[in-house]
Amino acid sequence: MKRFIINKFIESSSVVSALQKTLNAGINRYYDTAQTLLQGNSIVLKRNEDGCYPITDNFFSFIFLYSYYKAGIDLSRCEMYVAINQALRGIVTGCDNILDDEYKCTLDTNLPRKAVKFRSVMDILVSDRVLFNILFEAHKREEVSAEFVLDGVAISLNALTPSGVQEASEEGGVGKFLSPEEIITQVHHYKTGILFTAPWAIPARFENELTSDVEGIKDALYAVGMGCQLLDDMSDIVPDIRDGHHNYLASYINHRYGEESGNELRTMCLRDKDMTTDSILRKFPDAQKHITELGLQYLNAGVDVLFSDEPSSIKKYSIIFLLERIGVKRFFSM
Repeated sequence: MKRFIINKFIESSSVVSALQKTLNAGINRYYDTAQTLLQGNSIVLKRNEDGCYPITDNFFSFIFLYSYYKAGIDLSRCEMYVAINQALRGIVTGCDNILDDEYKCTLDTNLPRKAVKFRSVMDILVSDRVLFNILFEAHKREEVSAEFVLDGVAISLNALTPSGVQEASEEGGVGKFLSPEEIITQVHHYKTGILFTAPWAIPARFENELTSDVEGIKDALYAVGMGCQLLDDMSDIVPDIRDGHHNYLASYINHRYGEESGNELRTMCLRDKDMTTDSILRKFPDAQKHITELGLQYLNAGVDVLFSDEPSSIKKYSIIFLLERIGVKRFFSM
C-alpha cells in the first residue's frame, strides 16, 4: 500500500521524479564516505547494490530535499545537504536506539545482529565523521572556508541538542500527566518540531541567494513534524505509558475526562498486556476526533506551504503516506 501511494505521489509531479536522482546521489555520497572511513578494519558495510534509495524508505529525507529545491538551492549543493542529513539521521537514530534499547538500522554491517548497542554507537561515530568529511571536502573544493567547516560541525550539534535534551528529561520516566498545551509547547516543540527544522541549520548559514522564504519553509517542516508526532502519540500511547514517556493523547484524556480517568488509563496499560490504541479510543470516544483533527491540521498546514507549487494530488498522497507510515490510517476516512 505504501509503495502504491508513493508511486501516485511521484506520478503527480515531474519535479518529484527529477529529485529522486538527487536523493540517490546524496545518500550514496553518505555511504561512499562511510565506506572509505571503515576501510582497514573488520567492519564491512553492506549497501544497496543498485545504488537506489526509494522515496518509500526515505520520505522525510525527500521532504527536506524538496524544501532545498523550493528555496532555489542548486541541485549539486542539494546533493551535499542530502548526504549531511543522512549523517544527522544516523546520529539521531543511533541515539534513539540506545535510549529505547532497540535497533533501527542506519548502517547495515557485518556486526552481530544482537550487538544492538554497539551497532548504534558505530552509527553515531561513523555518521559524525561522515558529516565532518563532507564539509571538509567542500572546503577542499574551495566552496567553503575552513572556519565554516568548524562552524558547520557546531551548528549541526546545536540544531540537534534541544531534541536530545527533551529526550533526556524522560529517560527516568515522568511522574505526572502534563496538560495538552504543555505537551505541545514543552515537549513536542523540542522533541520533534525543532528537530524537523534541523536540516536547514547548515544551508541557512551557507546559502546566500535563496528564492523563497526560508522561515516559511522551516515553519512548514515544523508543522509536518508536529503533526507526525501527535499522530505517533496516538499509535504509541500504550508503550509510552508503560515506559513513562509523555504522550499527548494520554494527557488529553487525563485533562478532558479527569484525573480519575487518567489513572484508570495508566492502570489499563500497565496491567492489560493486550491493551491497544483502538481499545483506548473506544473507551474515550471524543479523544480520537480531537487528536486526528489536530494532527491533520498540522500536516495540512505544513504540506500546503511546502508543496504550494505542486498539484493538489501531491499534498493528498503525501499525507496519506504519512498516515500509513505512522500506522494510524485506519482512524481517518480519506
